[in-house]
Amino acid sequence: MQDNRFDRSIPHAVTCLFREQNRRYGRVVEPFGVSAEQAHLLTLLWTRGPLSMGELGREAALSSGTLSAAIDRMEAAGLVARVKDPEDGRGVRVEAAKWPAAKRERLLGTLLAAEEEMLANLSERERATLHTLLTRVLATFRRE
Repeated sequence: MQDNRFDRSIPHAVTCLFREQNRRYGRVVEPFGVSAEQAHLLTLLWTRGPLSMGELGREAALSSGTLSAAIDRMEAAGLVARVKDPEDGRGVRVEAAKWPAAKRERLLGTLLAAEEEMLANLSERERATLHTLLTRVLATFRRE
């Protein structure tokens, strides 16, 4: 007898969605010389400005060890820099390296086009509902 307890599992569906989305993003950002994870971190830094490691980790939902390793690789590749926090002399912020505006906009546009393709089967209302529900679930984890 087949075990179908997970057929309607939301965590399973979200995990599969993440993996598919990550593969797709990886393919579309490859011409820019970055990985999907690097593109995600860059978009956060471009849209939020320089962030502390803690802030960036919370925004990206990455553990400190995973984030540190990613930032080390990105720093070595010249994609980001760690700079002194002007408000806290002991603190460090991560800022995105300067990209030509046109290249940055092409990367952002590429990601948005991939998102549009992935969500093509959903109406605007369904997308808004899905975003609201996922944000509420994420808030549970962020309170912990």
